[in-house]
Amino acid sequence: MHDSCSGRRHVKITARIAFRALFMKKTYIDLNEYLEELDEGKHQTGRKPGKTYAHPHVPKPEPQEEPEEEEEQEEERPAWKKKHPVRNFFRVILILLIAGCVLLGVEVNHLFSLTQPLNSTYSGNSASADVFSVMMVGVDTRGSDYEGRSDTMLMVTISRSTKKILITSVMRDIAAEIPGYGTAKLNAAYAYGGIDLLHETLENHLGLSFDRAVVVNFTTVRDAVDAIGGIDVTIDDEEMAAMNQIIWIMNQEVFAEPAYYDLLETSGEIHLNGKQALAYARDRTSARSDFDRTSRQRTMVQACMEQIRSLNPLQLLQAMEKIMPELVTDFTEQDLIRLLPVLLSFSSYSIEEFSIPQDGTYTSGYIGEQQALIIDAETNRQMWEDALNQ
Repeated sequence: MHDSCSGRRHVKITARIAFRALFMKKTYIDLNEYLEELDEGKHQTGRKPGKTYAHPHVPKPEPQEEPEEEEEQEEERPAWKKKHPVRNFFRVILILLIAGCVLLGVEVNHLFSLTQPLNSTYSGNSASADVFSVMMVGVDTRGSDYEGRSDTMLMVTISRSTKKILITSVMRDIAAEIPGYGTAKLNAAYAYGGIDLLHETLENHLGLSFDRAVVVNFTTVRDAVDAIGGIDVTIDDEEMAAMNQIIWIMNQEVFAEPAYYDLLETSGEIHLNGKQALAYARDRTSARSDFDRTSRQRTMVQACMEQIRSLNPLQLLQAMEKIMPELVTDFTEQDLIRLLPVLLSFSSYSIEEFSIPQDGTYTSGYIGEQQALIIDAETNRQMWEDALNQ
């Protein structure tokens, strides 16, 4: 009987110890010491004070040594695997350059897929040559018509060595020997045999050559100027009156718009939209007629270049998206890529103008009953080379 009671007491005591350990958040309790304290009456257990109770000996647990954590030895990397900030930086730059080249190639390919091909067989310099010339032929047509006499011949020459862009007007009334057709005005060469015959005639008669060509008409000029955001020029009262007259006629005969659209209200330094710029380039009502007209055309092209300089890359791409479908050209994707160094340093190039013929190098004459310009071709060619290389 005594043994069963004693056993129950030990069960109760053990339960209380566990309970107190739980709520006192003790991780270790000396059970022998606690039972001795119970015999001394230090804990309320229902036992009679002063009476000794038998209890089993609970051995004190031996402290266990915590296993030492083995220090992780960092495996030494080979030299070529170690992290180098400089090497990583150039690796990132290389990846970005490759990605940029891929995107550029895709964009260039897309842009040239929009153009209309110009059938040509003449051979010209590579676009990476020190001197590279592009002939811009303007025809007096609209819409998708690019045939007829070349109303305008503007040659843009890039000289990498002199950091110069020379805009050259070649007068359409120059008397020239056109292969297979005899003597005629120079602007007949394109009408008779396209860009190849014009190239051959210029080379034979003036000793000048171009490497690529672009053909534009009224609609192209208007839309191109609008695409780059317009141009800034200075006009006088006479020019304003002449331009308004041209705009009035073009609105009705070319663009099918109300006659009063886009008329100018003031002279001086003004900002022209595409249609107004086209009227400016067509004006030949002043005293020197076609000489003044070609001078205005060079001014317009130079103003376009200055406007292009102010565009950021995204604006330039957006402008090209609008312009390219209206160009007829023998330019290639490779040509544009080879011209990239020039385009990237475009702001460092000077832009100058030149006209053929120069004052004092021509006389007036006739071809049959048509008035024409009889020029000193050799002198003009030498003066052109001097202007490019100075």
